[in-house]
Amino acid sequence: GVASNCDRTLEVGPEALIECADQGLYSAKAEGRNRVVSHCVGESPVCLQRRA
Repeated sequence: GVASNCDRTLEVGPEALIECADQGLYSAKAEGRNRVVSHCVGESPVCLQRRA
């Protein structure tokens, strides 16, 4: 999983970024092999992007 802070006005700690990356990782694993899921901290869950 990949996570980034898209809203520079939010102070996001490393723990929050790791948690978002973990969520992306588990989401990608649930969808099968060769997947990448990214999540931008500070945006709605709609910003999840899945790539094959």
